[in-house]
Amino acid sequence: MLGQIILTVLLVLAVLVAVLLVLPVGIRVRFRDGELKLWYCFGPVRILGYPTAKKPKAKKETTQSSVRKIVDDHVEANRKYHNLLGEWLAQLKTVLGLFWALKPKLRMKRLEVKLHLAGEDPCTVALLYGGAWAAVGGLVPLLEEGFSLGKRDLDVDCNFSGGQCDLTAGLDLVIGLGRLLYILIRYSLDTLGKADHKKMKGGKNYESEPS
Repeated sequence: MLGQIILTVLLVLAVLVAVLLVLPVGIRVRFRDGELKLWYCFGPVRILGYPTAKKPKAKKETTQSSVRKIVDDHVEANRKYHNLLGEWLAQLKTVLGLFWALKPKLRMKRLEVKLHLAGEDPCTVALLYGGAWAAVGGLVPLLEEGFSLGKRDLDVDCNFSGGQCDLTAGLDLVIGLGRLLYILIRYSLDTLGKADHKKMKGGKNYESEPS
């Protein structure tokens, strides 16, 4: 009896692990009405990542001391910004390498680009219309080569009687959680291995230098 209970629990755990490993995770990006939004997707669950809610700031009276503090805070913020920028640039190679490792396994589940061109000059609008379709025609083969491209909704229209241009765009990138974890672990091990190899090589060169 106890053995059957343990076996049942193990089977349930195995099924849960299998379901989690095939669970799709990714990001959803939408640009509409001049506003950009980004969600983190975990299966059917979506969490808004951008824009985040901001708390309203209380108004403060401006005095000479407060102005001085604002200037000092601004200088300190610029210094921190430059330090962070340097750190980000240092990590850019790692991030690009990770993306390059993930790219073959990423699936572009949905691609949406709807461009509405408008203007009072028909020649200009016609040139923009042709250029937009040429750009779309050149972009799609690149995406098909780099990703597994799913549903796509691409459209460019124009209005020669005037009005405003408008752009609506959307992108869904997904990958299985199991594949993501495998690639992250393998990439981390490869990165650590290369770092150790460089460290050992540097130590050998240092020891081989004549005293």
